[in-house]
Amino acid sequence: MRNSNRFRWFFVLLVCFISVAYWSVPSTYAQESSSSQIDFGFARSMQASSTGESGEIPGIIEGQTVTDNATRGGGIRLGYTYLFNSKVGLDAGLETSRYTHNYSGDIDSAFVESSLREFTGNFIFRIPVHLSRVHPYVLAGAGAMEFSPTDNPNNLEGADSQLRSALTYGGGIDFDISKRVGIRAEYRGATFRVPSFNVPELSTNAETHISHPSIGIYFKLPGYRSES
Repeated sequence: MRNSNRFRWFFVLLVCFISVAYWSVPSTYAQESSSSQIDFGFARSMQASSTGESGEIPGIIEGQTVTDNATRGGGIRLGYTYLFNSKVGLDAGLETSRYTHNYSGDIDSAFVESSLREFTGNFIFRIPVHLSRVHPYVLAGAGAMEFSPTDNPNNLEGADSQLRSALTYGGGIDFDISKRVGIRAEYRGATFRVPSFNVPELSTNAETHISHPSIGIYFKLPGYRSES
């Protein structure tokens, strides 16, 4: 719970900082420098192990300890970035991956292989540097995570798709190869409640964290204006 609170405070402070930076830029400059781009990349998914006490449905399994150990996975990410000016913008993304949850504890062990679809929206803030082709940035926002069991015959019977809300944050570097194309190296993280796949015996009420390091390519859309 302490780690969850620290992430939330980090999110609040970063959003406040970005908001101040955006409103401090004259609107005429923002209009002259607005631009957008799309990106496509390959990402890793690494979820931390979490232990909590079940109790989503009091009186049934309240007080049992459940641990979720998730395997590492991989997937793809598609994103869109719109910059209001040379410093501040919005970022939207869809990321898909597949990995396995292994539950254990007071209950019998359980196995659920699932596909994860992560929808995110973030404020993005570019850090000023004296290199015209290099654009480091940080971001913070929120998202929705959909966990969908696969057709794996070893999956726990009764496991069903489930949505979780998440707080997201991260940072990375855009490197321009040309006026229209570049390479993006990025790290994103998210905090959310451990999925139970709508099975009461798997509920932990615990917060967990997932990491998404990625590498990919971006394309500046027509109408993009340089920051000269």
